[in-house]
Amino acid sequence: MTVRLTIMSLDFEKNESVSTKIVNQKSLSIGRTSDNDIVLESSDISKNHAKLDVEGDGDSVIMFITDLGSLNGTLVNNMPAAPNLKTRVAPNEKILIGTYLIKPEIIEGEDSVSDNVFEEEQVESKIAVGDYAGFTEFENDDMDIKDKPKTTGTLIPMPDFNMSLESEEEESKDSYDFDASEEFENSEEIEATDKYITNFDMEENIMIAGIASDSTVSFDFDAVGLCSLKGRVTNKGTGLADVEIDAGSIGFTTTDSDGYFEFTELDDGTDYKITAKKADYEFEIENSSGTLTDEDIEVEITAIKLVTITGRVMNKGVPLEGVIIDGGEILGTSTTDSDGVYSFTNVREGTEFKLEARKSGFKINKS
Repeated sequence: MTVRLTIMSLDFEKNESVSTKIVNQKSLSIGRTSDNDIVLESSDISKNHAKLDVEGDGDSVIMFITDLGSLNGTLVNNMPAAPNLKTRVAPNEKILIGTYLIKPEIIEGEDSVSDNVFEEEQVESKIAVGDYAGFTEFENDDMDIKDKPKTTGTLIPMPDFNMSLESEEEESKDSYDFDASEEFENSEEIEATDKYITNFDMEENIMIAGIASDSTVSFDFDAVGLCSLKGRVTNKGTGLADVEIDAGSIGFTTTDSDGYFEFTELDDGTDYKITAKKADYEFEIENSSGTLTDEDIEVEITAIKLVTITGRVMNKGVPLEGVIIDGGEILGTSTTDSDGVYSFTNVREGTEFKLEARKSGFKINKS
């Protein structure tokens, strides 16, 4: 099985070129250290960060990425991958690990391991901005010299990231919802070799651009409010520590020494459902489920201690077996064992009860 990985660093201060790796194996380790198949040298990447697996054959090939419990996590098409669980990577989806953007592909006809760094290239046509369009430069020989923008710099092309090049006769097929207006200062000193340089790189909340210095470009962003989901677990008015709080897709946490818990930086509109768990306790939760709004949500949880009621029935110092202990509708009944012992478990603290004991042939009194 041959996998091609196109890798781009979004940390432009490193000045790394876009590269590809073609690997003939079904499982690839990704991380910061040299023992990985794919080495990404960055402090925000864990030593053993993730694993890429290819499963199936023929038309049923499926690709998965597994985050190996890394510190900063892994994104697949801008969605966090659950740690230590396989996340499917659909065709044309991208993986973000630290500041590295990776596009994996299954290809045919390649059976060796190789590295290739893309060189600069010039394209005599117009560029249409597609998904993750890369750094590209082109020269338009049909433009009058006085109309050419005055620009400087050299940028590196990024092939295969859905970048489409359109001739002047064709309309651009790929576009984003933003307006770009360009204003240039004409100069008689501009040579015919001057080039018009532009690029756009789109992320969920990041927009990276390399544009001619004499242009004006406007970008529109969609803002999503961030909220917190927090609360406290108390027992008889006192905070209860080490309670397991499960918020489903939002996450999991435990209460601190004062019974507090909190989930922060959650998207407005996220649905939530809270459950609580600790041995020997039962919980009553107010506002246990709902949808996050533009305000923080506070959840109050009351913990009720579960206790055991137990005792023994004796006859002349000898345990009496088979005595029925009746606790009424609240507790039910229990029967003494061979040691004369009975018990009622998981009784909520504060419960009022009354016990009666009976056995044929015996009169039983409270000792």
